[in-house]
Amino acid sequence: ERDHVFVELDNDKYYRKIFEETLQNVKRDRPVLVYFETETAMHDWQESEYGITLAKDGDVASITASTPNIDHYVQRATRAGKATLLSREHGRGLDFKGTSDQVDVKKGVHVVQTFLSQDPSEEVQIKGRTARMGKNGTYVLVLQVEHLSTFDVSREEVAELQKGGDETLYARLCTKRLKTFEASIASRSEAVRLAADLHEQSVGFQNNLVNAVFSNQGDDEARERCLEYLHSKNC
Repeated sequence: ERDHVFVELDNDKYYRKIFEETLQNVKRDRPVLVYFETETAMHDWQESEYGITLAKDGDVASITASTPNIDHYVQRATRAGKATLLSREHGRGLDFKGTSDQVDVKKGVHVVQTFLSQDPSEEVQIKGRTARMGKNGTYVLVLQVEHLSTFDVSREEVAELQKGGDETLYARLCTKRLKTFEASIASRSEAVRLAADLHEQSVGFQNNLVNAVFSNQGDDEARERCLEYLHSKNC
């Protein structure tokens, strides 16, 4: 695929492609980092026939939130012929060491991302796990078409783009992702605005309640505003 993006049409092909990208590069004495969207997704792949076969045929480890002595696995991850499985949370923060000349001559670290990041900056961070400090490295996206429904990308759309043309598959994915990301930001902004409005109403109710109850003669207007507030919350 000219964009280094592979979109598989069913789960078996998706799992197999992850396996092939990992094992082929491990056998070339390259370190391979495989990023999954969640630890559950990583575990499911490990439990598949492809994950079980990789564990038998390749030198593979996984890093999770509960992994003890995590620094050991981080140090190991960039050594020749080692495969490391991780979730997206570890796309940032882990201090992977530079690769040796032995690894660099084999084209460096190979990164496999198995999901499309909603936030483009996350993808940049994961890509940044390879080709560090002037070293060699490669990166691929391996996706399952049904997972792309989140971005309003259909199976038919993918099939058409895979035939070739002026627009690449990755360009379309980026366009759809940007729209989804902007809509998500707009939704969060609206949620923040609504929360601020509710907070302001709550503070106003508290002030009116104090005036209605504790003023010397009682504040009829404040009492009325309290009743209006309570009525609005019970409608």
